[in-house]
Amino acid sequence: AEEQGVRAQLKGNLRAIQAAGGEPALLAGTLKAGDRVDVLGTWIFPEKSQNHVSRIILRDLLVLVAPQTNQIQSKIGSNPNQPFTAMLAMTDAQAQKFWWIAENGEWTLQLRPVTDAADTPDSYENSGSLLADGLRPGARRRLNGGRP
Repeated sequence: AEEQGVRAQLKGNLRAIQAAGGEPALLAGTLKAGDRVDVLGTWIFPEKSQNHVSRIILRDLLVLVAPQTNQIQSKIGSNPNQPFTAMLAMTDAQAQKFWWIAENGEWTLQLRPVTDAADTPDSYENSGSLLADGLRPGARRRLNGGRP
């Protein structure tokens, strides 16, 4: 297994994806091999509009290789947008989603708890949902033109 490296952790429909991104997106300096992460994505929907949405698009992915510490040290004082890399295990179907967001939107990793990780119900956010979140009923009705 040690000789095979990450290949030893791939079975069935699992694939290894090399994700390139900035220090914040890859949790560089925090992320470790064996951690579990979610992918939070944001994109324009429908395409060619000005409406942005965001949601968790992938959950509970295994980190096979974390961004290298020496990679982090070499980037201090340089452009923070230069890519770091991490390798994640995901199914072939998850890889399609990840590739889409990597090419058509923006994404970031979220570190999951080591024990007792839980997920909130699936949802999405956009400018309207963020604006309305937490408003009292009267303010929400005014926002919606009198509708509840």
